[in-house]
Amino acid sequence: MCALINHPSSPIFSVGETIVAIYKELPYAAKIEKIKEEQGVRKYIVHYIGWNHRQDVKVEVGKEDGILFKGTIKDYVEENRATINNESFLEEYDKKMEEEETKKEKKEVKPVEKKKDCQWIVVNGVREEFHWTLEYPDILEQLLKYDEGKVRKGFVAKLPARVTADDILVEFGKSPESSVFSRAAATDLLRKFNTSFHKLLLTPTERAEYKEFKITTTANPSAHYGFIHLVRLLRKLPEFIRSTVYDLNQFNEMKSKWQEFVDYLAKHYEEFYTGKNDYQKNK
Repeated sequence: MCALINHPSSPIFSVGETIVAIYKELPYAAKIEKIKEEQGVRKYIVHYIGWNHRQDVKVEVGKEDGILFKGTIKDYVEENRATINNESFLEEYDKKMEEEETKKEKKEVKPVEKKKDCQWIVVNGVREEFHWTLEYPDILEQLLKYDEGKVRKGFVAKLPARVTADDILVEFGKSPESSVFSRAAATDLLRKFNTSFHKLLLTPTERAEYKEFKITTTANPSAHYGFIHLVRLLRKLPEFIRSTVYDLNQFNEMKSKWQEFVDYLAKHYEEFYTGKNDYQKNK
């Protein structure tokens, strides 16, 4: 995140802090080595990590804005990608992120198609913790990885969505694969989608667009956002419902109906999502 100046003479970075420093308009990982005073002016001694100390620079306290930033390279690129006019840097960054993601996936012990989490249930009148699994189809996992890759490269979902979450619910209701109970469960999911949308489903770039959306309309997010945001919801479903206490039988019934909706999306995703045509470069 960008460094904000509170007082010209008050350091907002501390000695030893790892930060992002700009050199020739590109971000690099750096560290605050010292804060020293020279002729009555306090200055940061900034060391670019991995560089020779002869290349350390001095930045006057109070004049950090646009030069020094809190956070990591990843934080900086996510928030400022549109302003980085160096394709070689961005290509190298994206390649590195993909390699790190691949290494992370190889270390996963649990199969990616399943996500376990705890849920509070009531058994014989006693509140207990219950671990459960949502079967997450491979194709939805692949689409989420594609979505994450597009976001890393500075793309955002086109809005309003070609097919909104509301539209998808209508189509599910018409499908012979749905039942009265699974339609009710899907409707409940859409309520969760609308009430917790901003907290868990948006990237930093999308949050700014969402603020504008809320200013200009009273419509629910489900009338504006579409398939990929709905899939993000399903991947994080345990986080959405963790605070809700269910009776065990009720929970098992709801889980089976949620699963019907998940399976429907996996089977019919091509009707609601085209991939690259559903994205645009962030302005």
